[in-house]
Amino acid sequence: MRGALSAPTKRSALVSLHAAVLLFGFAGLFGKWLALSPELIVLGGGIGSNPALLAPVRATVAELVSLTARIETSTLGDKAALHGALALALRQARAQMLSARPPTR
Repeated sequence: MRGALSAPTKRSALVSLHAAVLLFGFAGLFGKWLALSPELIVLGGGIGSNPALLAPVRATVAELVSLTARIETSTLGDKAALHGALALALRQARAQMLSARPPTR
C-alpha cells in the first residue's frame, strides 16, 4: 500500500495529536498559569499522567507560550481524582473540627 505509515509513525502522530488536543482543552488556563508563575505543572489523571504525552506536551507548550515552569506527569495515575477528593474532604473535616465550639452547659 503506497503512502502507508509505519505503526511507530502512526503512534507518534497520534500521541502528538492527543497532546495538542489535551493542551487545547487547557488553553484558557495558560493565561492564569503565566499570571501565577508556577514552578511546576503536574499532568494527572488516567490520560494526563501518561508518560508518552510528556514530551509532546512540553514541546507544544514551548511553541505556544514562554513558560519557565517544569512540566511533569503525576505518579498517582488514574487515582489522582480520588486522592484530591480525599484531601479536600480531610481539609474540610479538619476545618470544621477546629472551628467547632464546645457545647455550653
